[in-house]
Amino acid sequence: LILLYRPFEKGARIKISGYEGIVVSIDLRYTELDSKGNKVLIPNSKLFKDPITVLK
Repeated sequence: LILLYRPFEKGARIKISGYEGIVVSIDLRYTELDSKGNKVLIPNSKLFKDPITVLK
């Protein structure tokens, strides 16, 4: 569903559940963030439950 809804795109800087980073990839199960050189995998189910801040 996140692939259809698209509240953000690859390359966007987002903040969710205390994590902030640049969206590297979006697949069926996870959204991957680059957070200061660290790889953070956020389950897409969490993206529907928790507020997302899209930073500019």
